[in-house]
Amino acid sequence: MPSQARKKFDENAADIEQLVDMYEAMEKLWEDEPGDFPEGMDVLFRSAVVLMVSHWEAYIEDICGEALEHLVKHSKDSSALPKAIKQQVASEILASKNKLEAWNLADDGWQKLLRARLAAMKVGRDRGFNSPKAQQTKEFVSNTVGIDDVTKSWTLKKTDPKSSAKKLDALVAVRGEIAHRGRIKEKLNMDYIAEHIAFLRGLVAKTGGDINAHVERITKKGLW
Repeated sequence: MPSQARKKFDENAADIEQLVDMYEAMEKLWEDEPGDFPEGMDVLFRSAVVLMVSHWEAYIEDICGEALEHLVKHSKDSSALPKAIKQQVASEILASKNKLEAWNLADDGWQKLLRARLAAMKVGRDRGFNSPKAQQTKEFVSNTVGIDDVTKSWTLKKTDPKSSAKKLDALVAVRGEIAHRGRIKEKLNMDYIAEHIAFLRGLVAKTGGDINAHVERITKKGLW
């Protein structure tokens, strides 16, 4: 069965596809008089772009949250955690002005600390207006669950990881223009939306699969 994060993304993706269906239904109403089709209805496509990128960002946070909780719950002790996570935590403790910070790791303290780190990283992303482009996604996944470069798993049909990363970045850039300026020069249509929601579904599948394999190697138990 899929992760809870995947289920939520699929539900949200279905909502976006409904926006496209609404537009198609309106086109049929005016198919005999296309010249009278209401202007400005492409707002549905702009809305779809904003929504799909937001859902992608939410998915990354949700799947990382599930994976981290899984690591905390099924790791026998902190020594089983990925090296990348331990290095991140060690660096943060060394940078802390609180000389007693290291004691927070004692007993089960490392579990509470990891959960708190995830919440803090989510807040940091929101405050910093960081967009869910490939590099930011790579860094968030690495800092959260310890995968060095999750983007390396983004091999899709006729698309290699680097091309997938560029396509994601371009989509997020379009979302940024819409969010900050309302309108964009690029003409959006149903094909654009259908292509990119399918693309994001592919990224979700590859990302989830990589994260699941990662935690299973560590805990001997998969997310699903």
